[in-house]
Amino acid sequence: MLREKSRAVLATIAGAAIGTAATPCRVMAGDEHDEVAIELFMDGFVAPVYMCSPPGDIHRLFVMERGGAVLAIEHRVRKEMPFLDLSGQVGVSGEQGMLGLAFPPDYVQSGVFYVCYSRITDGATVLSRFRRSAQDPNIAGTAEEVLLVIPQTFDNHKGGCLQFGPYDGYLYMSTGDGGGEYDPEENAQDISDNLRGKMLRLDVSIVTGYAIPPDNPFVGGSGDDEIFMYGLRNPWRFSFDRWMGSLYIGDVGQASREEVNRFLAPSQAAGANMGWPCMEGTVCHGLVGCTCATPNFTPPIYEYDHEGSVTSITGGYVYRSNSIPRWRGRYVFADFVLGRVWSFKLCNGQLTDLCEHTDDLKTGGAVTEFGFISSMAEDENAELYLLEYFTGRILKIVPQFSPGDWDRSGTVGSADITSFLSDWFSELGAGGTRADFDGNCAVGSADITAFLQTWFASL
Repeated sequence: MLREKSRAVLATIAGAAIGTAATPCRVMAGDEHDEVAIELFMDGFVAPVYMCSPPGDIHRLFVMERGGAVLAIEHRVRKEMPFLDLSGQVGVSGEQGMLGLAFPPDYVQSGVFYVCYSRITDGATVLSRFRRSAQDPNIAGTAEEVLLVIPQTFDNHKGGCLQFGPYDGYLYMSTGDGGGEYDPEENAQDISDNLRGKMLRLDVSIVTGYAIPPDNPFVGGSGDDEIFMYGLRNPWRFSFDRWMGSLYIGDVGQASREEVNRFLAPSQAAGANMGWPCMEGTVCHGLVGCTCATPNFTPPIYEYDHEGSVTSITGGYVYRSNSIPRWRGRYVFADFVLGRVWSFKLCNGQLTDLCEHTDDLKTGGAVTEFGFISSMAEDENAELYLLEYFTGRILKIVPQFSPGDWDRSGTVGSADITSFLSDWFSELGAGGTRADFDGNCAVGSADITAFLQTWFASL
């Protein structure tokens, strides 16, 4: 998330440009504007850093505050009593605090969930299991089972994001390199008895403790069994594409690059070395003992240059809702310091286009300013949100038009079918993305079916 040094330069950075990031552009060629906006979903939180829904629960959200509280929202009403309150045991020095929250696929039945936080006594990163109260689904029990403790020397670069793999059901946990410039403790490249600067993968389906997935890459070898990939600096937020299962990691850089790492399937990430601190994105730092030309380093799918600015990527999500059809399949992410939002789409493993949405989001609705996005969030309907760290607001990304209103007339009618078919025929066999309604990187008959389903639902 934020770096401590960023606070001193926030005022001068707010309007800074990013070297390799996109200039304002349209998601689809020919669009006059992005046709999206942000609305205030809820405010009054104190330093919110994460929000998520339990699997299968479309009515409940949980907001995690940095200081130790997890707050429940049900039917868009915030519960007065915290779902969980660890404020007495969470340290908040530097980049410490509550780091991650995850609900397993069987949460409705098991009531079990997982939290990652910085321990107040020594700054160690702690992964713990808790259980929902049997009497009230909006209150957690007080019993804590500590699963993992990672010692820490510095108070920055914690990572700590938690996600369950959509297909394997394992718990993934990102860890930062432990802090300091250019990983002075050499944690990220050390896979022997060192869990910092890594992506961990754990089987938490057992009643107590955890097990090691048998296909973890270093099982039976020289590396720690928990490690799934390594060479990360500060993977503050990562996510899985809920449709494809692809893994996307936003790794915060040091002095030159912010990066997005992507693997089509988690299995492709097994044993991957992301290169830090030898590499920062595609930049070689020339550190002693590093050979940057090694093919063992996995480059990012996308990176952007600091250009002398302080920046801090906030990893996001692949948009899979139906509310904004032209965003479907796009990876949406932000920058905490710059207060900007972008997206890109990958087709056949290649980045096809990159668009910035910041200005359109600010001009499309009642909320005209936002910034300091500590985290993005995805609810169970696959809608996306922005969490503002300093204001305590949660903002929802919404469309300006009904999904079936293709001609943007303000009403849904037969003219929308005519307009869509005109775009579809113009792109059929010629390439293009405007009529790719189902977001599969190809214009075909399935797009007509998908559009008509949305059109009927919008009537």
